[in-house]
Amino acid sequence: MSLSKGWRGAFTLVELLVVIAIIGVLVALLLPAVQSAREAARRSQCINNLRQVGLSLHSHHDQFGILPFARTGGRPQSISWGPLILPFIEQKNLLDFFTSPLSNGSGGTFGMYTPASETATTNINISINNINRTEFQNTGAMNIPIKILTCPTRRKPTFVSANGGTANGNAAGVCSDYAANYGTTTNATENDGPFWLNDATHYGVGQRFAEISDGLSTTILFGEKHVRLSAFRQQPGVLDASDFLVYSSRNAFSVGRIGGPSAPLALSADDQYRNQFGSWHPGVVPILFGDGSTQVLRNSMSTTVLGFLSARNEGGAPGDYQ
Repeated sequence: MSLSKGWRGAFTLVELLVVIAIIGVLVALLLPAVQSAREAARRSQCINNLRQVGLSLHSHHDQFGILPFARTGGRPQSISWGPLILPFIEQKNLLDFFTSPLSNGSGGTFGMYTPASETATTNINISINNINRTEFQNTGAMNIPIKILTCPTRRKPTFVSANGGTANGNAAGVCSDYAANYGTTTNATENDGPFWLNDATHYGVGQRFAEISDGLSTTILFGEKHVRLSAFRQQPGVLDASDFLVYSSRNAFSVGRIGGPSAPLALSADDQYRNQFGSWHPGVVPILFGDGSTQVLRNSMSTTVLGFLSARNEGGAPGDYQ
């Protein structure tokens, strides 16, 4: 009886192995669900970022009667849409770094008028520093993170591009995962998107909503841009010109993309194309439309339909593309 009272039970080796196996199976079942939930949250945040960009574009249009320009040219000092939306995303103090101090030869004065035959209205002019100004670069403004411009699936807001060297204004700074829609083609004679790509007479020029004749609800304004995964594995100092400092328009495709038969949505993080929309969200690409709505497009969608959505004035009917 005394021996019986002092005995203590224990798990056998077989029982322990069974318990460990059960735990392993449960983890294997739960881990994908957890990862899927996390990605869903990141995708939701990404879509909300685009929505905030859309509000800034509409606020700019409400105030000035016109959208921001996409770029001021292809020179090393050229400015993009990046600084122009700052006051409308609660970053007015950051914009001040771009506009002060100004001195002779420091930058440009852009009328943001449209079409090119019109005379710029003085009350919507903006005088802004070129990005290669030493006085400007010394403020460190180009390295200040802006959360709503980065996709949480891809990178942190503190991600800084490589220095582009003399050819890119000796500049480096924060990037954007979202890009303006240039339309369907790189052909300079067409420029059929809501933002001008490469027509020299329209550098520094925005467009009105009224010029988007296909309708705001079926015309892409902005979208998440394709960035190759391999670009993130480059050695320090190597520049990927299609994923450069957001404030620079030296390379058109660092701040804009095209979509259509010649530029389908990227199918993977290492898609060979470099000038189209794409994301690291599995199977979809977040898009902002002209009416301020946001959607995710299947990256396998028809390129013809994508072209209808990318052009502002071609008259095509995208139909039910979801």
